[in-house]
Amino acid sequence: IGAVVETGLAREKILALSPGEQAEIADWQITLDRVESIEGPNWYADRALLTASKKGRSHNLQPEKRYYPAARMPTTETAIHKTWRGDIYVAFGDRREVDGQTRYIFQIYFNPLIDLVFLGIFLIGLGGLLALFGRGRNFSRPDKAHIKASST
Repeated sequence: IGAVVETGLAREKILALSPGEQAEIADWQITLDRVESIEGPNWYADRALLTASKKGRSHNLQPEKRYYPAARMPTTETAIHKTWRGDIYVAFGDRREVDGQTRYIFQIYFNPLIDLVFLGIFLIGLGGLLALFGRGRNFSRPDKAHIKASST
């Protein structure tokens, strides 16, 4: 069920947002509040502060675009918001100048009922264990010829 729903109803959007702008994906309103520069022990990054709102509830998401100077490698730290109906993933892309305005690129995914996929994997594993432990027992009845031969 999880794989079918996720495959058929998953949504993906690539957005270019300026601070204060919002967009919609799968009934969620995504608002870019601001972007800030931060620094870690061996990296520096731009962190986006986004708000995901649906039906009066809002949640903060903080994806990052990190750069590790020693390795000369950029990475993306994805923000994830989990709900029982599905997960929102936000990846922070590049900064662009569009019509003289700074915009930030985000790739946003909504994966409905994705936890059912993992539940299915657990159930398959549990079924395999039950089959493995039940295999040592032989529940078949002995045939009548075997009983007659042993009684004579």
